[in-house]
Amino acid sequence: MDNLLNLNILQEPLRYAFDAASVVAIFYLVWRPTSIRRRVRSGTAAPGNAGPVPRSNQTPRRVWLRPLLALAAGAFAGILVLVVCEGWLNIFGLPLDGDTRTWVILAFSAVALALMNLWRSRWWRKILAVMSVAVFLSTAVLGVNADYRLNPTLGSLLGVNTGRFLKLPKQNPAPAEAATAPLWQTWKPPAGMPATGRTGPVAIPATVSGFQARHAYLYLPRQHWSLTRRHYPSSS
Repeated sequence: MDNLLNLNILQEPLRYAFDAASVVAIFYLVWRPTSIRRRVRSGTAAPGNAGPVPRSNQTPRRVWLRPLLALAAGAFAGILVLVVCEGWLNIFGLPLDGDTRTWVILAFSAVALALMNLWRSRWWRKILAVMSVAVFLSTAVLGVNADYRLNPTLGSLLGVNTGRFLKLPKQNPAPAEAATAPLWQTWKPPAGMPATGRTGPVAIPATVSGFQARHAYLYLPRQHWSLTRRHYPSSS
């Protein structure tokens, strides 16, 4: 579970995969070959049939009209939401960029297409339409998040703290040594020093105030976790 929450959602392969899945879903939801099946079942399209073919089965106009209307209605709804939320109510506090507006309009348009497929369709098409809504919304969220680079991981996007609690070692400051040269010239990494530092929540007891605050989130450099800390200044 931690691996999933720590997934980097800013990486391009992941976003491209959702983009491709959305495009495939849109093509599937638009294409409704119902008129062809009706002609085959009724026999009007069979070879040697001299009878007139009904006009509704001669052209795929009705097959394409409903999806196009759904896409247009969804786009109009997306534009209307942007005008109300961004222009009138100023919910975001600043103008959105063009890419974000595009993602919102495309998401509304695609969701409207999926909802249209819930009527007069088979059960398996209804299931795929509902699944497509999740794909469309996820694609738009990933696109907007990548534009603003708000959340690097899935956990941060969902507001889930995936950091592990840090156990702070006891502070045993060594006696100060006479500096013969600047520290950046003389300091060398001690043995046993980790390659990177660590981040995580820390519970700080309220020994004086008694106020139970939320956990602090700290970054401790790798020097803090080395076996010895006498070769660099210690914090007080």
